[in-house]
Amino acid sequence: MPTLNIQVLAFALEIDVLGAETLDPQPINIPSDFFSYIGLREFLVHAFPYTTVENTIFTTDGVPYGINLGGVIPQTLGDYYPTNVSFPTGDPVNNSSIPGSAGWWWAQATSPGSPYYDPELVACTSGNPCQFPIMGWLGQPPSFEEMMVDYLGSVSSLSGQRIAPTTFNCDIDCFVCYDFCGEDGSYTPMESWAWAPDYPDPTDYVTPFYLANSTYTAGDYVYQALPKDVCASNPALNGTPPGGLRSEAALFFWAHQANVPNACQGNAYSAMSWGASYAAGLPNGPVRVLMYNLVEHIANMLALYVYCDQQSSVITYASWIDPTSINTNSMIGAAGDNTWYTVNGNGVVCAPGSTSPYCSKEG
Repeated sequence: MPTLNIQVLAFALEIDVLGAETLDPQPINIPSDFFSYIGLREFLVHAFPYTTVENTIFTTDGVPYGINLGGVIPQTLGDYYPTNVSFPTGDPVNNSSIPGSAGWWWAQATSPGSPYYDPELVACTSGNPCQFPIMGWLGQPPSFEEMMVDYLGSVSSLSGQRIAPTTFNCDIDCFVCYDFCGEDGSYTPMESWAWAPDYPDPTDYVTPFYLANSTYTAGDYVYQALPKDVCASNPALNGTPPGGLRSEAALFFWAHQANVPNACQGNAYSAMSWGASYAAGLPNGPVRVLMYNLVEHIANMLALYVYCDQQSSVITYASWIDPTSINTNSMIGAAGDNTWYTVNGNGVVCAPGSTSPYCSKEG
């Protein structure tokens, strides 16, 4: 059963710092909303050494087996891959005069008056660098550790040693706690996630990575953090496009912007999530391709992930299963499936007064 799997490094936009310290003994000295600032996320996305990783770690004897990707829609998924989106590629550029480079984003995030100014990042110094862990999984291939050596070195160097991330690996119990233990945020500030859909359609990538309270956005508190930042996106449109934040007009408006100011992240995310939901129900064709293209434009500007690897995989099944009985149509085959999150989330018992999103469900 062939599929296209992807790997990303995800940011948690709300962090339970005390909880994080129970998982990782290394020092963590960042505020709980450290990654809610778009300038920092953009810097960390552009600080990844894409060319070095692809040509050394993901290549053996001159044969590449993994490629760097931009966005969650794989590069080989027909017309759906957005070739006109300026996802970062190549190795980092430390030049503040080149818009969109790692150096430019660092300067923007640390310059008062910039729409991307980050007062928490300014507090990081070379003498007291901001330190946080990037979580991997126990049993990951050695290529992940090699990749992280390159990435951590790049982040430290480009930030002038003012950011000093670390790594640690986590077992399955740790991952469960990551998703369900936090009352006020994630236990892991950054983490490595991988996805191998059973049916390679854009919906099977966009839904878990982008939509509110979905497979990965729930644990990363994306919806809980971003909608707090809602601005008058365009004075000519009286704050929001006709139809509101979640509309076709809003989707087109934000997809055609150069960047998203920190104060407007909620506007852009609402438009993006509306577009992803709308595209999912459309038939294959140019309109559906366009909708997903606009979604990826906004996703690129929001910098929710470091998109670091894509590979083609073959998923196997047991020899006693009749292959003619396998249904690969995701609209039918998975209709009755319930994930552990779906089932258990309704039964979570929380302390009185808890603000955890998992405690707001009935059941």
